[in-house]
Amino acid sequence: GFITGGRKQVSGWLYESLLYNKPYDQLTRELIAPPSDASRGFIDGIKWRGNVSAGQTVEIQFAQSLGQAFLGINLKCASCHDSFIDRWTLDESYGLAAIYSERELEIHRCDKPIGKTAQASWLFPELGTIDPSASREARLQQLAALMTHPENGRFTRTIVNRLWHRLMGRGIVHPLDAMQTRPWNEDLLDYLAVSLSDHKYDLKQMLELIATSEAYQSQVEVVEGAESSDYLYRGPRSRRLTAEQFLDSVWQMTGAAPDKIDAPIFRTKVEQGGAPELELNAQWIWGDSAKETPPADETIVVRKIIELPAAVKRGGAVLTCDNSHILFINRREVDVGKNWSQVRTLPLHTLLKPGKNDLTAIVHNGGKTPNAAG
Repeated sequence: GFITGGRKQVSGWLYESLLYNKPYDQLTRELIAPPSDASRGFIDGIKWRGNVSAGQTVEIQFAQSLGQAFLGINLKCASCHDSFIDRWTLDESYGLAAIYSERELEIHRCDKPIGKTAQASWLFPELGTIDPSASREARLQQLAALMTHPENGRFTRTIVNRLWHRLMGRGIVHPLDAMQTRPWNEDLLDYLAVSLSDHKYDLKQMLELIATSEAYQSQVEVVEGAESSDYLYRGPRSRRLTAEQFLDSVWQMTGAAPDKIDAPIFRTKVEQGGAPELELNAQWIWGDSAKETPPADETIVVRKIIELPAAVKRGGAVLTCDNSHILFINRREVDVGKNWSQVRTLPLHTLLKPGKNDLTAIVHNGGKTPNAAG
């Protein structure tokens, strides 16, 4: 068994972050240096009861989880001894673990102490370093900044490789947790990684880019027998649904989903004949300066209070702003848009409540000279 120590699941926080398309770099920083308990469960790990090996402590779990999730690195071997299959060393694994540790962390090799204390350190010092003398909270913030550093190409390449694998059946780098392996198409991996960064770490935009590509829509490859070591791309791969996908599909078709799920999941049943078309009557609005031509670099706040007689069963918003916006509903930030030409949508049913609701947007007009805004 294990001791939770008050550790909470991150399911609800993660679901909402993905539902409302939180930028991936922000999502990562909030997991590594949690601003609240809602996202803290990721780094806290599991404290096992009784005596466990040195490679199963919460500090080592922290290093392994971060390496695997955000960098495509499997540090399990290097948590026991210098890895035999790649470049990572025991000292590097313990250095990453020491960032999280609140105590001096003695290095163990094959579960035996070697009389050496780990010093908090980052795996890629060319991007920056961790201050070992700083508090744990400060060290975690330093790590979060280094992980999402614009020049950390491993970070963006790892997540786009995972998304490609999820949609196409095989990663550009394979296996997924061996990002040191040469990709079958280096230019493609670089293109996707740069695109993610250029689009402000927008995961939905990246999924759309892959899903609307000719590559994704090409003929499916059916692999028979054992896979050859010399991989040659022939199209997306036919594959089984995961257990979670299969269960979700059954629930969606039968309406048999549990009444209570940890995450505030948004489920709707597809009506026969397709979704109803709604007429959108939106219009461009701005502040007092719109009487003439709004000045460049102007920021204003627009606000509206709406009152609802009952709980909302289904609702959504369609919005954009020339040039950018931050939307708050009931004082909670729910959407950020920085590309006015891309119309954004988001569900509202979990954000609105019976009674008064406060919709506030901070909107910004860019440019260097007066120009139209809305």
